[in-house]
Amino acid sequence: MHHFWIIILILIIGVFPAFSFAWYYWMASRAKARLFSRMEDLPGPQTVLVPGTAKRLRTGTPNLYFQARMETAATLYRAGKVERFLISGDGHSRRGNEAGDMLESLMKLGVPQGSIALDEGGTRTWVSLVRSRELFGLREVLMVSQKFHLERAICIGRWLGIGVTGFWAGEIRGRGAARMYLREHLARIKCLGDLARLGILWLFRKGGWGNRKDRTFGET
Repeated sequence: MHHFWIIILILIIGVFPAFSFAWYYWMASRAKARLFSRMEDLPGPQTVLVPGTAKRLRTGTPNLYFQARMETAATLYRAGKVERFLISGDGHSRRGNEAGDMLESLMKLGVPQGSIALDEGGTRTWVSLVRSRELFGLREVLMVSQKFHLERAICIGRWLGIGVTGFWAGEIRGRGAARMYLREHLARIKCLGDLARLGILWLFRKGGWGNRKDRTFGET
């Protein structure tokens, strides 16, 4: 019996990393056709979803991921590529109000408040996309974030029936980037649990995520 559990442990240690890498790159390949890095390749004005992240790191230093998303979103607006924004983040994060910080930042960068809808319930990417569909009635959206994040979001959107297109907000280099890469591996594995729950909901509700309540842009 002792040898049996050793064999099981060895299999887990060997199989899990291999599966994680395969799943990671499968999602990347599925998303590739819907990723854009050049503004001129984007179609006309559209709804842009900006997912939340903390304005500052735990050390108190500025979060470069936050800055890149805000600056890219504002640049798209000035280029006439944005019809309206939906900014979705955790309004009760331990490091502050993500959605509120994004709203403030975009306004400082010249985006008028009337063009921005605020969602403070976007605690993670899956939840932000579900809420964009159920609360704001979106079926197509352009998301602004980093490439690794967009790959996951595009796949999630496909599973939820939302057409997500991604626009890169630049890649961050350094020690923090390696940590984010590992975190992204875990986030993609977590998607499997979300997929399982999604299947159960569809099976028992036979109507997806329940009755939809649309909100107009400008409402929180």
